[in-house]
Amino acid sequence: SKGKVPTVIMLKKRNFNLASRCVLCLKEEESIDHLFVHCHWVSTLWFLALSLMGISWVQPSNVKDVLVAWRRRLKKCWVYGIWRLIPLAIWWCIWKERNRRIFEGKALSLQNFKLSFLGLLYIW
Repeated sequence: SKGKVPTVIMLKKRNFNLASRCVLCLKEEESIDHLFVHCHWVSTLWFLALSLMGISWVQPSNVKDVLVAWRRRLKKCWVYGIWRLIPLAIWWCIWKERNRRIFEGKALSLQNFKLSFLGLLYIW
């Protein structure tokens, strides 16, 4: 990401005047690592995906480490095609929900959020 994802923290560094709280959990400051790795909403999707695959996992501390660990696990995964799509689908769903809340003032329930993730995996 190298500071290119327009999270609230990155936009504030560029002198945008915004609230810095994550629009999903409303608890933590919105950073790249929080939004894509640590937020309760994204953790729910990681847990769901890994449970469906029958894999236990200790969540890495940042996006880069997620990708490294995911790639390492990829070689051992029995469902290669789905495995490589999971991080992309999770991050796409998070980004869409974040933007839905910011720009449309609408929000999915956590249950519908999980269903949208599963639906996305299915159509991809």
